Amino acid sequence: MNKVKKTALLVAAVLIVAGLILSIGAMSSVSFDVTRLDTTKITTETHEVKEDFQNIRISTDVYDVQVLPSKDGQCKVVSTEETNLRCSISIEDDTLVIEQIDRRNWWKYIGFHWRQRELRIYLPKTEYGEFTMDCVSGDVKLPEDFTFTEVSLSNTSGDMEIGAEVTGTLSVETLSGDLELHNITAKNVDLQTVSGDMECFRVIAQEQMQMESTSGEIKLKQCDADTLFFKTVSGDVEGTLLSGKVFDVDTVTGDVKVPTSGQGGMCQIETISGDVKIDTAN
Repeated sequence: MNKVKKTALLVAAVLIVAGLILSIGAMSSVSFDVTRLDTTKITTETHEVKEDFQNIRISTDVYDVQVLPSKDGQCKVVSTEETNLRCSISIEDDTLVIEQIDRRNWWKYIGFHWRQRELRIYLPKTEYGEFTMDCVSGDVKLPEDFTFTEVSLSNTSGDMEIGAEVTGTLSVETLSGDLELHNITAKNVDLQTVSGDMECFRVIAQEQMQMESTSGEIKLKQCDADTLFFKTVSGDVEGTLLSGKVFDVDTVTGDVKVPTSGQGGMCQIETISGDVKIDTAN
């Protein structure tokens, strides 16, 4: 190795070490809290909703959405906002409408953006009509404190955790986000994902439960429905059902282990290479 190459490598090594020292110093100055390095000025805004409503409709791209019971009996929407990125709150046709308004120029996306934008909805009642949400990358939490007549959720990459009771149909569609459902009773349950995993604990559908995925896994624990349909390409289907079923399993290369068919509704499972392992409580 000639002298020029040795010098270049030495200079590069010195610069790398210097960069590491500066990075550690910068992190130390903010107590290693990366959110304090965010270059965007963010404020927390509280929107009070005075009018009554029965339905809820949300449309957002970047917000994590969490629905919470109100402690003071007042409906409030609390959102983190910045210049040209805010939430619009209105009542239209007995519906609380929450929409993300994003008027940021492209150069506003350049910089450090460590803090996730949050949207918290405090509801004074426990029972509502339709809950509809269209989201892109934010996570969603809909807890067991509420009952809705219909729930329809669409997401791209955010994870969703649902515990609310639904008297009608619970419909969830996502691309890569994971789904977690627990202690839910609904008339029908329809879950669809491409690569996200679906995990259900004590989810009961009075009529039909349908779950479809490409590579995501379907995991059931103490779930049941009159009829069930599960479909994957490479994802596994496993778990326990609360009652006996007539099983119809179709797979190409996956391993199959299900109980002997008995009395009860139909449980149809289709996979290409995913394994199937189902047990029943009875």
